Amino acid sequence: MSIGIKNNSTHFIGSIVFIHEGVYTTSEVKQLVVIDGQQRLTTFTLLYLALYKFALNNNLVEKANEINETYIQNKFVKEEGSKLKLKQSDVNAKAFRFLLTENDPSRFTEYSHVVETSIFL
Repeated sequence: MSIGIKNNSTHFIGSIVFIHEGVYTTSEVKQLVVIDGQQRLTTFTLLYLALYKFALNNNLVEKANEINETYIQNKFVKEEGSKLKLKQSDVNAKAFRFLLTENDPSRFTEYSHVVETSIFL
């Protein structure tokens, strides 16, 4: 007996539109400015954050590290505040960093859509 998807179907989630901003150098991680698709990227990042926390809470440390280093943070960036792969604006960026380190979203004191949609964490 095999378990899996019977048909190999896919689902189109939409396009992500971005631009390169600033001067490109090979010594730094190149950032892209998202023109369209920020909400979808945020949703996926929150999903990865939930999977990361699930792995940590279930003593799957190796899997948690893999999720964190592949999808959430860039370990090669030197500045601690700039390690997140998805950089959000102002309050949402603070909220996401808070969620990454804090277990209780209700303790975040500012309003953020990121916190509102992450109550399940």
